[in-house]
Amino acid sequence: MMASIRNATIAMVLAGVCTAALCDETAPQSRPADGIIKVGVATRYHFGWWGVGSFADDARQYKWFPWAVGFQFSDQKRPDRLQLDDLMAGKYDLAVVTLPLDTGQEPKATIKSLRDRGCRVAVVAWRVLGVAVHPSCALEAMDQAKLRDLITGRIKNWHPLTGRDAVLKAVADDRVYQTLRGISGTVSPKSELAPRISGVLAKLAEDPQSVGLMAIDERLTCSGLKILPIRTAGGKQPIEPSARNVADGTYPFYTCLAVVTRPGAPIAAKAFAKLLEGERFADKLDTWGSWVTRLDYALPGQEKPAATESRRQAAPPKLTCAVAVLPVENHSPHFLMARQEHLAAWEQAITEGIGADKRMAMVDRTELTRVLDELKRALATGKSPPGPMLSADVLVASSMVTRSARAWLVIQAMHAPTGSCLGEIRLPVDPARPGEFEPALAGQVRQWWPGVLANLVATRTCPIWAVAPAASATTTTQPAGPGLDATRAEIEAMLEADARVFLAQYRMVSQAQREKIMLLMGLARTGGGSATPAADFLVDLSESNSRIMVRILAGRGLKTLVQSELPADRAVNWLRRNLPLHHKPGLAAPTASRAAEDTAAVAQAKMELRRGLELQAKHDKLQGEAFDRYRAKGLSDYSDEDSKQLDELQAAASRCFERAAQLDPASEKASRQLVDAAWRKMGGKHDAMVLALHRCRQYVESFPGSPVLRDMLERVIGLEANLARYLEQTGVRDSKVAAVPRNLPGDKLMKDYRRSALGHMAQYMRLYIAAHPRCGGNSSQSFGVMTDLYYNILDQYMVSGVSRQEMEEVVTEYGQAVDSYPQEMKPSDFVRLQYHAITKDRQAYMDTLAIMQKRWPDPKGPHWNLGKDRALEDLCELLQTDRRATGFYQWLRGKSGPGELP
Repeated sequence: MMASIRNATIAMVLAGVCTAALCDETAPQSRPADGIIKVGVATRYHFGWWGVGSFADDARQYKWFPWAVGFQFSDQKRPDRLQLDDLMAGKYDLAVVTLPLDTGQEPKATIKSLRDRGCRVAVVAWRVLGVAVHPSCALEAMDQAKLRDLITGRIKNWHPLTGRDAVLKAVADDRVYQTLRGISGTVSPKSELAPRISGVLAKLAEDPQSVGLMAIDERLTCSGLKILPIRTAGGKQPIEPSARNVADGTYPFYTCLAVVTRPGAPIAAKAFAKLLEGERFADKLDTWGSWVTRLDYALPGQEKPAATESRRQAAPPKLTCAVAVLPVENHSPHFLMARQEHLAAWEQAITEGIGADKRMAMVDRTELTRVLDELKRALATGKSPPGPMLSADVLVASSMVTRSARAWLVIQAMHAPTGSCLGEIRLPVDPARPGEFEPALAGQVRQWWPGVLANLVATRTCPIWAVAPAASATTTTQPAGPGLDATRAEIEAMLEADARVFLAQYRMVSQAQREKIMLLMGLARTGGGSATPAADFLVDLSESNSRIMVRILAGRGLKTLVQSELPADRAVNWLRRNLPLHHKPGLAAPTASRAAEDTAAVAQAKMELRRGLELQAKHDKLQGEAFDRYRAKGLSDYSDEDSKQLDELQAAASRCFERAAQLDPASEKASRQLVDAAWRKMGGKHDAMVLALHRCRQYVESFPGSPVLRDMLERVIGLEANLARYLEQTGVRDSKVAAVPRNLPGDKLMKDYRRSALGHMAQYMRLYIAAHPRCGGNSSQSFGVMTDLYYNILDQYMVSGVSRQEMEEVVTEYGQAVDSYPQEMKPSDFVRLQYHAITKDRQAYMDTLAIMQKRWPDPKGPHWNLGKDRALEDLCELLQTDRRATGFYQWLRGKSGPGELP
């Protein structure tokens, strides 16, 4: 009831009127004779008719309304238009529209005109639009009248806005194209629009002469760009862009999503319209992006600076140890204003704040640079250092990240022997002044540092404990249930509060940075991303039949010391009773015993691997027997008892493989079994695919000479391509099977997955292209599939808004792999041509094609065979001409000379 009142209130406020409902749903009406609700969808946004269609499928499946009806959705060539006359004539029963349509009216006027024609209109959501400029821009507000002139292209110079004579470049997110048309009646040519909001942000960050028109979401608010308020006609104060100001009718620049029901629509259509106004559809909208569905919504607020406070008061006056400050890294996908000089200044200030304490020796920064360079060379060759490369007790790692629509500088002190976090401080970064902090950065670090030293002393005087995370190398990779997560949190809180122990745990903001630090500390010989913090004692948790299995493991050998299976509410007390029974044997052992411990770890890894293979064989045998049983009985799946036993056996085998891989990272057999276990568990689920990709990547990096390397590379490339598709396609991303987490930075992840896939594909080609029959070898059929996949990923990467420099790196990588085999793969210059065609850079296309003609003057030569047809098609589209009219077509037929273009 409250949801209906809320949505109705929003609709009336946005429309500027307060009217009663226009239709009486209690009146006797009938459903359509054919049992079909006809739905017209007019929205350019990514949820379109397929998004509303998936909601309709849910409504039908879960019986959210009493009629067993079907749905017929409009399939329009122009989804941003809807013929309202067709709606009134009964072609549609209801319409889901993004207002304004192509009508030259603002949303309020469009809503009023629809209601005047007898339609029922309910606004279910809206998007706040805004004007953004570079932080250095002197413009502080935008007049609504000048905004119209800017949209229509009448303003092309900064003089009417700031008095400065300079060319103004307007750039807009193409998703708000029709909104701009509706506000102004006309709009600048579409060729001036950017394909994605990320392209608009990049343009504004690079060019202070540009003005951006886009939807306001987290990517914009935390980018560091200046968002201008808008001054309406007759208004004295400019209005800030916020959802609340849109809701109360004061902010004029927005678009809204409305449900329009025609007069006389059947009662089933009205019932479906009510569903679209309710909480269920609002929940679905929340998963689709920056649509606002609640009246009390506001743009994300500011968080207070947070720091890790030590429960120990002070450190002793002298400490025989050293600290190394690593370079600051930028891990924010959105913040655009910070430059390399800002990161270097932050690093210098952090070093000064720590050095002022005088109780720890500082590792020389020149020596640290040399060590990092050695590490990069080791990673490039696929080899890892045999031991610790950096002699320091504490490593200070700093990163710039994005959290809650704000940019933060996160500083973390890492304990080198255990890899755990000794302290953390988070400081907000001012987008307008990214190089400055209040108070000064060095002073804040100086106040924070004594607590870090107090925790460092605790690592030397107390037993060190750690709690294995849900996806660590010592636990099952099955998704943790809410009971298991709650128990893990309670145990961590208990250990954190107990002064008798020191809790070692990660708080790293980047898995890549964590792996680098693990390598520096000598805690990992391959990738350290899934390793558990080193500790004297490790608590490992697993869940079965609503009971928690708690194990205490010895830190070095991971030998089980004691374990118990008990209800979740008793797990914490059981562990508290066992704390005094275990002392500090592991990290206090002399260094000379390290070689013996490594030998013992390898021996135990072999035992774990053998045990895991036995469990896997038992699982496979039981699976065959269960299959025969359910087929013989005509059942659709395994029985509950069989499923339970199979899951338990698979989880136990996976734990053994994971433990073997952690104990002996050089064991190829253990790593291969770990990959296969993750591969079997995918089932189309996003998180399981991410885990499988991580396992496959680790294998490829760790065992470059493996006889199954080709298979592993094909798996990696396929997973990266599929994960990019999961994030790109709305239907897949919203499916319950895929279970893609909300609020992922989709555009950045898609681009990263495809870039990584192209790198692995180039590696694949370098290794195996010579095995193709046309290259004198014997190849499997998969090579042709991989060739097609290579071109497909290249196409998708090129249209994702990559810069020319990024594309040049990809083309160079491609050329190094395949340019020696023109009979099998088209040369890299054709890929470069394709990029110029996509970016519509006619001059660069012509120049490149002319160079190619001079380099390969014979049009019938092998270099032209595979790429000439696509090049000719792109040229014709670029020039908007017939193929026979181009000089390139005549050159291919031998009727003109090279360079006679077009």
